[in-house]
Amino acid sequence: MTELENITNTLDEKQAETEHTEQTVSANGENEISSQLEIKIEDIDYLEFKRLLSSYYDGLSKLIRITKTKDETIAKLTKEIQAYREGFISKLVKPISLSLINLREDYRKTQRELDSYAKTSKDVIRYCDYILSDIEELLSEQDVIINDNEFYINDVSLFDRVPRKVCYDPATISTYNGSADSTDNKPEFPQSFDGILSFISYKNEEIKAVLSANQVLDNNLNLYADIVSSIDDNYSDAILLPIYKAIAESYLSIKEYIMQVRQEITEDNKTEEYDSVLKLVLEKLDNVFLVAGVSVREDITDEYDMSSSRILRVIPTDEPSLDQKVAKRHTDCYVLEEKIIYPFKVDVYKFRNN
Repeated sequence: MTELENITNTLDEKQAETEHTEQTVSANGENEISSQLEIKIEDIDYLEFKRLLSSYYDGLSKLIRITKTKDETIAKLTKEIQAYREGFISKLVKPISLSLINLREDYRKTQRELDSYAKTSKDVIRYCDYILSDIEELLSEQDVIINDNEFYINDVSLFDRVPRKVCYDPATISTYNGSADSTDNKPEFPQSFDGILSFISYKNEEIKAVLSANQVLDNNLNLYADIVSSIDDNYSDAILLPIYKAIAESYLSIKEYIMQVRQEITEDNKTEEYDSVLKLVLEKLDNVFLVAGVSVREDITDEYDMSSSRILRVIPTDEPSLDQKVAKRHTDCYVLEEKIIYPFKVDVYKFRNN
């Protein structure tokens, strides 16, 4: 602005024609530039004026770069979200599946060591109550609250809950039909006063187009983020609600059976009663795994597979044929979407030549 004033100060006192132009350039917000050019045509240094105008419109090129960057950001976000979605089910289901797996393995261990737990009928009743508490805690971690055999999530009955709707209204998506960096009808650099005015007018329209495009991209980017979040909520409900409901139904069945055991248990049948409870619990957990898409691998061979197993203990042996053989399997292996989320835990023989 100061440089433009310096040029006008070099002109003769006789003024040819007065023109008013207002420029609005926004790189950060609002910078309004209004200048009055008083020009005597024969005294104009066009090369100097070209340099000043080029400097003056640097903000325009920055805005165009911002527009392109936002457009590229949306495209990049689309690719990232697609990659994220490819593992979306696993990310949702894996945490609750691991909790269920830990419960199943605890109960299987208890079943293998039944006599050490079922010492008295009171012990059995206490451990049965622990089973119910375990399931209640698991549901609580998922924000599912149990109240008098009713299940609630966000104050809505679990069995009445339906997936949240996707908040998408095509009418809210803005469109921009212009081109922020269009060169159509771009005037040559002015060699006359009228040409200067045409050039400035062209640049004004170009800036307005850039600002308009930026506003559209900003609005759409915010809407895009809201829609993606809404879709994720919908997917989460569609995937997780059936699992929650399967766990809740299993809980009610187990609780009812435990109440029956309380009535029938004696010191003579305590072991059998506890074993029957554990069998029911394991059966119900397997049903939940089916809903969650988790498959259980039960390997009874003695072959050690490092891709699906984790060694808990190495057992030395002087028998070469036992080298790298499984001495004991502590757990099953669990797979979700063809990926192992919980490997076999095993003890393995290691041959040592003494």
